[in-house]
Amino acid sequence: MAFSAIEFHTRLEVQDLLNRFCYSLERCDRPVWHGVFTRNATFSSTWLGDFHNLDEIALIPALMHERGDGAWRFHMFNLVLFPGVNRSLLTAKACMAVFDGENQDKPPRLSDCSFKIRHAACWQITHVDATCVAKNAKVVSGDTPAIAIQPGQIN
Repeated sequence: MAFSAIEFHTRLEVQDLLNRFCYSLERCDRPVWHGVFTRNATFSSTWLGDFHNLDEIALIPALMHERGDGAWRFHMFNLVLFPGVNRSLLTAKACMAVFDGENQDKPPRLSDCSFKIRHAACWQITHVDATCVAKNAKVVSGDTPAIAIQPGQIN
């Protein structure tokens, strides 16, 4: 497959968007997290469940912080961009690793991620689809299976 015609500055902006996604997720930085998503964004994860609106998506950083006792770090790699139907739409696919700073002997959790993103004033995520790549993953200490999130459940 040939290198796509997506401009270099667009690639940098999308990389910055995904860096802000990871940064705000691990540090519970609500203003940054909120700025990553469009108002009508959705989020689907085999590990976390489905989040149908921005209010539900806003709960994710606190949920991850609680599960990992603030020690989890998120890293996005193997980023590939696919053009959309016009220049303001893209799909970004990447692998996300979650490292546990408290239990460094544990292997990272890996998820294949697909991000639908669009550009209005800046690049923002419209949908996340994250699929855990571990086969027959077991719930380990500190983990909980996918759950239904209700707004206001986590402060």
